[in-house]
Amino acid sequence: MDSTTFQQFQQFQQFQQMMKMVEEQKKPVEKPVEKPKTFAAVAATAPPFVPLPLPLPPPASVSSSSSDGEWMAFKRQPHKIDWEKCMSFTIQMTPYRGDDWSKHPNLFLHFKNLYQDNPERFSLIGELHAGADGRNYFSYAYERPDGKGRTTFHAYGRLIGNKFYADTVDIAFGAEKYETAAKFNHAKWSGGNPGWGGASE
Repeated sequence: MDSTTFQQFQQFQQFQQMMKMVEEQKKPVEKPVEKPKTFAAVAATAPPFVPLPLPLPPPASVSSSSSDGEWMAFKRQPHKIDWEKCMSFTIQMTPYRGDDWSKHPNLFLHFKNLYQDNPERFSLIGELHAGADGRNYFSYAYERPDGKGRTTFHAYGRLIGNKFYADTVDIAFGAEKYETAAKFNHAKWSGGNPGWGGASE
């Protein structure tokens, strides 16, 4: 083989190698297939749970009448029964007379008149209680001007929402008790809706 033929053979081999490299570059690169992670593996690499910070208290300049609902949620106070108002209204109610109604209406009216002249002698002595029979009541008292005696009243009724509606009042002078001294006809003075228009209206 002469030198010219040998050079042509070498060139042919170089050409084949070059073509082979071009073909390999055209082939798509296959990425390795990742196996799906198990729950334990995901949990192990998850970031730790960080709770959101609590909201800051409202600035001192924000009033309770603010229209900002977010701050109002923190400022809203639960509804409470105004027992002083409830007592005052109950004392000034008129007992209903008739069969199976008030047993001592005049006694109740006597203290009603005393209240109109000297309301400071009446005081609330107990808020909502439940009697042995399950009825709800609150208590108030009348102090004699000489300070030597006290009359106790138990106003029984119903608690509806944030209002208490008195149905009957018991009066006690020490050991002497007058049960159902006053009984109120709600149907008569509440538009035919018994129980409404009661002690804290």
